[in-house]
Order: sequence, then structure tokens, then C-alpha cells
Amino acid sequence: MMKTTGRNNLFITLGVIAALLALYFVSAYQSGNPEIPELERWNGNADEIIIAKTGATIRLYRKEGMWRINSEGFPADSEGVQRMENKLHDLEITDLTSRRPHYERFGLTPENAITVVVKKDGAEVRKIIIGNKSTKTSHTFIRVGDRPEVFKAAGVLRTQFGKTVEGYRDKNILNITPRNIVSVEINFNNSKYTFIRDNAVPGKSGNKTAEIGETPAGGKIICLEYRDIELHEVKMANLMKSFNPLQTQSFPDVAAGSMGKSLCTVTVKTKKKSVALNFFKGATAYSYYCTSSESPYVFSVASYTAERYMKEIQDFKR
Repeated sequence: MMKTTGRNNLFITLGVIAALLALYFVSAYQSGNPEIPELERWNGNADEIIIAKTGATIRLYRKEGMWRINSEGFPADSEGVQRMENKLHDLEITDLTSRRPHYERFGLTPENAITVVVKKDGAEVRKIIIGNKSTKTSHTFIRVGDRPEVFKAAGVLRTQFGKTVEGYRDKNILNITPRNIVSVEINFNNSKYTFIRDNAVPGKSGNKTAEIGETPAGGKIICLEYRDIELHEVKMANLMKSFNPLQTQSFPDVAAGSMGKSLCTVTVKTKKKSVALNFFKGATAYSYYCTSSESPYVFSVASYTAERYMKEIQDFKR
């Protein structure tokens, strides 16, 4: 009888302990881990992100609705910067790694760490110091603000915040949806080819007499200079798609007037604008320099990118 009573008491005690543990974990889950800081989130969009590491500081800032870089005002990759802001806004800290400042173990020493500050209306709304990636998980060791502890944050943050200025620049030379293109004019090797929508040919029956580019896009594509040639539909489609977007590989430190004569000129017209692209001999056999009438910068594009415009009319034939 006594053995049965003792066994019952043991079961009751274990049950109480299990209930208390369950209550503790539920409470901890609901209230969050007290060792992990709660990060306040700002409302609306940030207007400045400053990235500082040894020997370099990059300032991303909004100006007239666009993200710009440093005092030069280089246009930034707006989608990339938005992803960075979202990452910082929704930063997920998963664990407290160390209360002690053994920063060399985590890549958080001044010579290795990356300090990122987010500002809104001139006020600092987020500051983190980024160290190394965890060797075991897709997490990064960080510090928060001026706190001495080392935490783990979700994601490989150095990939996003460890770039050079060039890595944050907008790589689009031109970005036009194919259906909005009215005509593409190619001047190459003393020849000119104007590929235009059939329903946009000036003076044609049913079309208004106007300059190329003023009439609505759509319809079959013909070449004004070789109207009797049937153009290859897929090749024409690929030509139009090549501007959606046309991107640079890099931004060479080359003066715009130092590249000699243009090898090829491509003029893209829509209802609203006309953009001229000039291609020049590049620094290597695998690249060309490129300029745009919409930009003061010189771009470097892959040889296959430029050479798809350096063709004879027969190359576009069906």
C-alpha cells in the first residue's frame, strides 16, 4: 500500500514539474527571449544608409525620389537598396552568442567589422556592426548599437553590406519594355537599318504622318531601308528584348571623349523619348565601351552584348 502511495506521489510530482516546465516555455515563447534585444521598427521609408568599414565609407541617400551614392551622386540600384533596407528593418536576431567582448573570434574587430547605420529624417533608427558568417549556419555574428554583446542574426549579411561602390550602382544602361519600343535604328559599317512597327511607319495608309517614335507601338516589324526583306520574328523579338534591360558589366574609369570613333550606334525610340547608344572598342577583346545619351557615364559591356547589334541586314533575315 505504501509503495503504491509513493509511486502515486512520484507521478504527481513529475506531473507538476512537467506542467511548470510547459508553462515556462509557453511564457518564454510569448514574451520572447529576454537576452535578445527587441528592435524598434521605423515607419515609412528610410532616407539614408551609411556603410563603414576600414578605409571606406559608402553613403546611400534618397534625392528627388532616387537612391544616390556618395558625393558623386551615382544612381544606385534602387531594388537592391530596398532589399537592404527591408533586411535592416526586419532584422531577425536569433541568439545571444557571447556576453563577453571576444570580438576577434567573431570578426567584429575594427579592421574586419562593417558598421551599418540607417537614418530617417536625420535621426538614427538602426545601427548594427557586422562580423563573420557562422561556420555552421546561415547566420551572421553582429553587435547592436553600442551594446557589447555578440548576437546571431539570420542571413549572410556581409554579402549585402560588404560591397564596393560599384556593387551598389545601378547597372541598367537602358530599360524599356519591348511593347513600348516603336523603332530601333542601327548604324553599323556604313549601313543603316531602321526596324519599326508596321503601324508606326510615317505616311503609310491609316497611319498619321509623323516622325518615327510618335505613333503607338505594336504590330509587325519591318526594315524601312529594306522593305522587301522578310525579317525573322524571333530575331526581332530578341532585338527588342535586349533593351529590357541592357546592363553594364562595370564602370571603367575612362573619359567619354577618349575612346575614338564609335563602331556602332543604336537609337531606340518610344512614344516619349529617343535614346542613342554608342559602342566603342573596349579594353579587351571580350568587351566594348558604351555610352548613352541619357547618362554622363561610360559603361563596359560584354562583347556578345554589343555584337548583337553589329550585324548586316542578312543576319536579321528570315
